[in-house]
Amino acid sequence: MTNSIALGPHCRSYANILPGEALEWENVIENALKLLDSNALESLCLSSPLYSHDGVQVSFDRRGVPFLGHSRGFNNASKPLRLYLHKPCRVLTVTRQWLKLAGRSSAGRVFLNARGVASNFEQIGRWNWPDASPQDRIAAMYFRLIDF
Repeated sequence: MTNSIALGPHCRSYANILPGEALEWENVIENALKLLDSNALESLCLSSPLYSHDGVQVSFDRRGVPFLGHSRGFNNASKPLRLYLHKPCRVLTVTRQWLKLAGRSSAGRVFLNARGVASNFEQIGRWNWPDASPQDRIAAMYFRLIDF
């Protein structure tokens, strides 16, 4: 598969992600997902995939608070679930900073992958992600959490 994400003009930032920081990020996601029952978890994943070949989808609202789920504007009462990630971690802090540096204020959707963070098909920040890629970590977590 070819990489559809180009290195963007805003990609001047680099972060060294330590194994403990990657695990901390994974725990933030897993703890949030564990709050959902199996129907809500399935609904969340069907309405807005948690991961794709581009990376793990994370969005930030206008206040800069990260969440999983749809990122389709305002009036969310009638839209699919948003799962907010309230526990801070370095990976999400770095991601939000890169989003701002790319000129996206504090709101927007990004994809976290082994190379860094992508937005609008361009890499906006790079890191050295330890061991398994973010997509692989979230895919394994999802299959651990759902009931077959």
